[in-house]
Amino acid sequence: MSKIRVQALACRDAARSVAALSTAAKRLLLREMASTLESQTDAVLEANAEDMRLAMAKGVQGAMLDRLKLDAPRVQAIADALREVAELPDPVGTVTRREIRPNGLRIERVRVPLGVIAMIYEARPNVTADAAALCLFAGNGVILRGGSEALRSNVAIAAALHSALQANDLPVAALTLIDDLSREAMVELLQLTDIVDLERHVELRGCESSRQLVPGMRAATDDDYAAEFLDLILAVRIVDDLDDALAHIRRYGSDHTEVIVTADGAAAQRFVHALRSAVVMVNASSRFSDGGQLGLGAEIGISTTRLHAYGPMGAESLTIERFVVHGEGQVRHLPA
Repeated sequence: MSKIRVQALACRDAARSVAALSTAAKRLLLREMASTLESQTDAVLEANAEDMRLAMAKGVQGAMLDRLKLDAPRVQAIADALREVAELPDPVGTVTRREIRPNGLRIERVRVPLGVIAMIYEARPNVTADAAALCLFAGNGVILRGGSEALRSNVAIAAALHSALQANDLPVAALTLIDDLSREAMVELLQLTDIVDLERHVELRGCESSRQLVPGMRAATDDDYAAEFLDLILAVRIVDDLDDALAHIRRYGSDHTEVIVTADGAAAQRFVHALRSAVVMVNASSRFSDGGQLGLGAEIGISTTRLHAYGPMGAESLTIERFVVHGEGQVRHLPA
């Protein structure tokens, strides 16, 4: 059995202990994680300094280097974020709907943890704590695989969080940090669909570069990129830059909904203004492209024909309204 699979199985077992915690116990855990991180600030900063030294030696610079850098105020901000998560409403056990069926059965829909969540992310050490806090507070185990530039920082932060888990008699495997950053290990992690709770049974069709990353992915055709599948099928293409992405959308898109996920505000603005699609999303799920979600109450359909004027057309008729949606990473959850 491979190391990755052993780690994933251990995380799955540990997740059961986390799922059994009361709201008060989870709040206490996150507060102690924050305090432990604060007490180990020197160790975290020492690890980060080594990450920074190696990154600069490799030529990393600019915004990427800044995202990697930690100092005392930034570590404090990470600890503060842990405490903020601890004060959130506990989603586990929330009754989202109650109804009585004609036969008298009383039906409730109740939120429960997913189980094990895996997250792959770039060289931003704060994400290690943020992701761990959110997943654990929701009653899940979490497997984290950060960027190579932040490995030492991530290990130091995870060590502090592990100390808090141990102090609360919880298995440290509930927060598993993958230190094998090879492509092979990542691919193996993504294939553990019997352990890790990924969006299962999705068929992927992709370009040559995509297929090198995900073995077993079917080759995509031009028809695939233009298709509206109405099924759990994704056509994936890796491009070099924003220009190529826009060109791809203009060629294959239907002017329905486009999404950009980015921390670059200038890139987001360019994306919004470069496309004329009916809905444009910035850091928000395309599932929000729905009349009800956008405050219209309901919709009869989403028009892409622009047949909006009747009669004499002046300057106003030569414009059209659309939705520009700015989010902070929100996703739309389907009913349980």
